[in-house]
Amino acid sequence: MSRSAFCRMSSFPATSRTIFRASTSLISCAILCAVLTAGTVASAAPALADAATPGPAVSGPAVSAVTQATARLGDARIHYASQGQGADAVVFIHGWACDASFWDAQMAALGANRRVIAVDLLGFGESDAPQAEYTQELLAQSLAAVLDAAQVRRAVLVGHSMGLSVAKSYIDAHPGRVAGLFIVDGVYMDLPKYEARAQGMRAVLAKPENDTDAGWRQFVAGFVQPMFSPATPQELRAKTLSAMQNSPRHAARSSMLHYLAPGSWSPAPAELPVQAVYSVGMAKNMAVAESLPQVFPRAHIEQWDDCGHFIMFDQPQRLSRAVADFAARTLP
Repeated sequence: MSRSAFCRMSSFPATSRTIFRASTSLISCAILCAVLTAGTVASAAPALADAATPGPAVSGPAVSAVTQATARLGDARIHYASQGQGADAVVFIHGWACDASFWDAQMAALGANRRVIAVDLLGFGESDAPQAEYTQELLAQSLAAVLDAAQVRRAVLVGHSMGLSVAKSYIDAHPGRVAGLFIVDGVYMDLPKYEARAQGMRAVLAKPENDTDAGWRQFVAGFVQPMFSPATPQELRAKTLSAMQNSPRHAARSSMLHYLAPGSWSPAPAELPVQAVYSVGMAKNMAVAESLPQVFPRAHIEQWDDCGHFIMFDQPQRLSRAVADFAARTLP
């Protein structure tokens, strides 16, 4: 769906954050986790120390206030948080069924030195969740609406999990506006190589029992919990699970189905600076070292120990430093 076509649709009702749930078995969840789950880690002590250390990871002047703002995509409101000044920005893109608040530590760490923005993609967080087909293109259009409203000239995009494919869709449409891409445990499936896995995951999501409330919470819990590492603080586990369980079900289900649809993964190489950090489990499971350079020829890939899928929680200071260093090189 083009952005102009989306804008011609009838008015979208603002969707409240009602809890949606549907049922599935733990076996079905295991099918999904086999593709997307980062493995367990042997030792969590260094990451726990990182998470517990107070203060921002990047030193600098006093942090400016965070501004809450909205952009428009057709009749839908797209929420975002903005901090700092300047026409160029580091822009954080959350993963499936997550929201902008997942980047709070990185926003605080980098906001003292440059402009930073965290986006609630259409359908998630405080953004509207209209009844629509949540394609990667549509989610990228909501990102574009934010960058236009915020008057961002050029950006370093930081994409976590599904946020990687949203970022790639935006890069394909607006290559001149992206100075670099920082990938955080991003899932970019090598289709048709993984088509059998994707088909199994689509079958799980299409189960009729996913239409019940209690079961959806069970499904999301079974899907998300294996992604944590022993390093993930308990309060952040609870926050993550609650946010993902409470995301509008229609948006979560539709975005995942489209995420896994044949043809939704753009194979066109993106010739821009790319730095990627992966948990060891995800890097191995998705054969990142072999598949990622096919799409991002200039990618520099690192594997980090002592973290799970939510690296921003497990190693917040290390990740903030890495993003700040990358932004300094690509968006001086």
